[in-house]
Amino acid sequence: MSRWSVFPFFLVIALMTTSTASLSILLIESFMTTSHHIWAMTLVKGLLQEGHRVHVMSIHEANIEDNLAQNLTYAIFEDVMKEIRETSGHNFIEWMDFSVFYMIYFEYSWGINTCEKIIQTKAAKELLEMIKHHEFDVIVQDITLHQCLYGLWQVAKAKTPIVGFIPSQRLAEQYVGHKIKPLRELEKTIRIVLINSHFTFDNGIPLPPNAIEVGGMHAQVQSVIGVDASHYESMSKFLDEAENGVIVISLGTNVDWKHIGLNKLRAVVLALSKLKQQVLWKLNIDVPVKMPDNVMAVKWLPQNDVLNHKNVKAIWSHGGLLSLQEAIWKGIPVVGMPFILEQRYEMEKLIAKGAGIRLDFNTLSMQSILNALEEIVYNKR
Repeated sequence: MSRWSVFPFFLVIALMTTSTASLSILLIESFMTTSHHIWAMTLVKGLLQEGHRVHVMSIHEANIEDNLAQNLTYAIFEDVMKEIRETSGHNFIEWMDFSVFYMIYFEYSWGINTCEKIIQTKAAKELLEMIKHHEFDVIVQDITLHQCLYGLWQVAKAKTPIVGFIPSQRLAEQYVGHKIKPLRELEKTIRIVLINSHFTFDNGIPLPPNAIEVGGMHAQVQSVIGVDASHYESMSKFLDEAENGVIVISLGTNVDWKHIGLNKLRAVVLALSKLKQQVLWKLNIDVPVKMPDNVMAVKWLPQNDVLNHKNVKAIWSHGGLLSLQEAIWKGIPVVGMPFILEQRYEMEKLIAKGAGIRLDFNTLSMQSILNALEEIVYNKR
């Protein structure tokens, strides 16, 4: 898999003007994982704060309130995420058994299938008509696996330079309704590429002037738990009163605890009960096991803000790039239990820098969990 496949936030920006005035920006967000959405929304809010007008087309729902929303329009490729979640292939635990070659095939097939769903939506048809008649100054697109939307650049009213995987050629032409340039040729018209990497964590490589590293952009946005949202008050109290510190458990937005297995869940609960620390656990299911007094289980947590709390000592993570960037930014050590794709690679880099240790899912037990969590908390490096 190429470097660009490793770093999930490969965004493409088509600069159609050199003006520094308020711009009309189209942002297309079609990748299915929530981590991409979190990153993209950080970018959207930043653009809105600079006074730009942003129109977002996404497969994810979002809620941007306050004064920023007045320059934002937001439309959803309807029902795409619902169909993705209902497919049997959305079990990341099963993906662990895939070979590297099958994983690449599976990922690209999944991307093409998602593209087919997107271009058939009412929102996609409306987007196609809008881009033909409305002149955007900038187009921003998360192009991960979704080159089928490149055709928008060629039919856009503003005929300007912009930023293949060949199977998407058919879908791209099906979407716009006629033949277009080869996708590889369209890719050559990129003006700027934002890469979610940073030389302090990732291996430094030479980059062309139009490739900009923005790794950790989302991690720099911080707020205080319990201040902005009343439903986080109990979480804030839990963090504040943790005399021996807090360990956060979060396996990201794609790994579902219902796929972990009951025996492993019991091992997790038993291990947590033996800790002196409080544990804040993002757990999206109800488990048939009594929770220890030192554990607070929540369906969702604002992870970036939680890691900023002074009492947080460590995080048990799946090793996703955004989670690791947040931990690095806050100086929080990581127990990583990687499952798929770039997670293993990202964790190995963190371990090599002395900022984390690895926990193996296949041999997960009460003792291995306890050993890992106690080592990360007590053995300072």
